[in-house]
Amino acid sequence: MFRSILLLLILAVVTIAATTKSDRWPREMQHEKGTIIMYQPELELFDGTKLEARAAVSIKRPSDTAAVFGAVWISSTVNVDRDLRMVYIKTLQITNVRFPESVKDQETLKKTIAEALMKDLPPLSLDELVTAMDAVKAQNSNAAKFKNDPPEIIYATSPTVLVFIDGDPRYEAIEKSDVERIMNTPFPIFRTKGSTALHLYTGQYWYTTTDVAGRWTVEAAAPKDLAPIAKQVDDQTKEANGGTMPKKAEKPSTIIVRTKPSELLMFTGEPSFDPISGTQLMAAKNTEASVFMDISSQMTYVVLSGRWFRTKNVKAGPWEFVASDALPADFKKIPEGSTYDEALAYVAGTSASREAVLDASIPQTAAVDRASATCTVTYKGEPEFKAIEGTTMKYAVNTSSSVLLIDGKYFACDNGVWFESTSAKGPWTVSTKRPDKVDEIPPTSPVYNTKYVYVYESTPTVVYVGYTPGYTGSYVMGPTVVYGTGY
Repeated sequence: MFRSILLLLILAVVTIAATTKSDRWPREMQHEKGTIIMYQPELELFDGTKLEARAAVSIKRPSDTAAVFGAVWISSTVNVDRDLRMVYIKTLQITNVRFPESVKDQETLKKTIAEALMKDLPPLSLDELVTAMDAVKAQNSNAAKFKNDPPEIIYATSPTVLVFIDGDPRYEAIEKSDVERIMNTPFPIFRTKGSTALHLYTGQYWYTTTDVAGRWTVEAAAPKDLAPIAKQVDDQTKEANGGTMPKKAEKPSTIIVRTKPSELLMFTGEPSFDPISGTQLMAAKNTEASVFMDISSQMTYVVLSGRWFRTKNVKAGPWEFVASDALPADFKKIPEGSTYDEALAYVAGTSASREAVLDASIPQTAAVDRASATCTVTYKGEPEFKAIEGTTMKYAVNTSSSVLLIDGKYFACDNGVWFESTSAKGPWTVSTKRPDKVDEIPPTSPVYNTKYVYVYESTPTVVYVGYTPGYTGSYVMGPTVVYGTGY
């Protein structure tokens, strides 16, 4: 199937360098089984003997209501002629294709593409490939700048709720009431105007304190002023739980508040370990976290947000970061299908981790109507912008929206769609081109995730857009995937 994709993919290899003119893309080809479109490829490796790249591909069959997007990976060995400044491909392999499960015979598709490409392999420009590889190295350098410092890891052996407040509490009044809420936390924490008492509702119990970082005690019921809010929270909880309230816990939890990134490592009683056959590992069986003991070193390992940390003392620390490819070899031997196999996705060299890395390249896509698509940006006061470190770009600091100022033009990234305007306040129109400079945004920036949002093509009425998991905080870091930049 899809044999006539040959011409399309040959063109891909020819123009694979990052300096390729964007107006050559995307490439469309009609096929008896549907329409195939390849979007501008991205170089991953060129070392003088080997070339690797990936590209987004869409397929729309007669039975499909919309195109199905996926990705294809190309690997080849090459000869370099430095006098002619040309690169000649010796061998070529399609190492992987990734589409949703609705696209059948993906292995057949992979072999067909590889066989077709080997029939006609035009030379490539050495200078373009070198330039493109420099850009890849810069991007990899950014990935290496992810922050992997251990967070505060809080050990608990009884029911505990970790409440995160992003910095000092910021209070805002609730309309038509004397109640204020802390807005920089997802937890419902309230106070009555003029009162120092704070009230937290977990959907199970009410808790109160006069010191947000201090000891919280249980309240018998919601304070009178908060009764309407309690009902609203209960209604939302019921809706999220299929129309019924979750069973109330027999005992209230301990409340711990932190204003800096922290992680809760909670066990049901003291840690209890289960030996993993054929390894020097034991897995904690009375926690929802992935916790392992390496018997030979007596170190305890835990994976948090895709990152591994270890310690000699699980109760008190200190903890240290461990790269996924520096784990004891026995981690690769955790049995697939076992209770503890979720950890395999974060162990370098496992099938699960390779699958996760490949999945991180598959875009979520949408067709956006240019006439009806809207973007609303609300600022607290007049728009304020701050420089993005190491770039000529700026971003808005007094809005919850991602707004960038690039070369005198404003871009807003909203729900995976790029909008543009000549004013920070709009009006906003759907962008037909992704801002080129967003690839320069470093991981330290709050708007780093916008570099994973793409514009594939446009028509007079529709813009085809998409984003990879990086937009929602899932990033490839070496051989595995992590969540969050660490900043």
